[in-house]
Amino acid sequence: VDWSRSKMNLAETQFLHLKTHGSASSVDIDQEVLAELQGMRPVEFSGFIICSGTRPPRPESVRPYYRCKHVFDRLNRWLRAKGITSNKPLHELRKEVGAIVATKHGIYAASRFLRHSDITTTARHYSDHKDRISSGLGRVLAGEESKVGVA
Repeated sequence: VDWSRSKMNLAETQFLHLKTHGSASSVDIDQEVLAELQGMRPVEFSGFIICSGTRPPRPESVRPYYRCKHVFDRLNRWLRAKGITSNKPLHELRKEVGAIVATKHGIYAASRFLRHSDITTTARHYSDHKDRISSGLGRVLAGEESKVGVA
């Protein structure tokens, strides 16, 4: 975490293997998130922001292994308490954030934010529009709108 610039740097390390090369980047994070991370940061910095207790890193593991499983479990319980019922609540949260960014800033911004290497991935999975989008052509055809400018 780059505390002074409010950024989280995602990079390949001996402990973290990214899904694709395109996943490596910096992500802007809100001050509230920085404060939460700062609160989780151990007094004696070990290189990790979140303490794992008794679960040391296992980069050689071929199976999924979460050093901070207790944090993921707590977050998943919180998401379920908020009504998330999918098998992967954290992924559902990512989809919701992607949809919010797409609605507010557009599909290209969402694709960059989600670090997709191809915008079709964003369009296919993350750009759920919450609001009905219409050109208004139905009102013109029904005679409700002025026909001026309609060819």
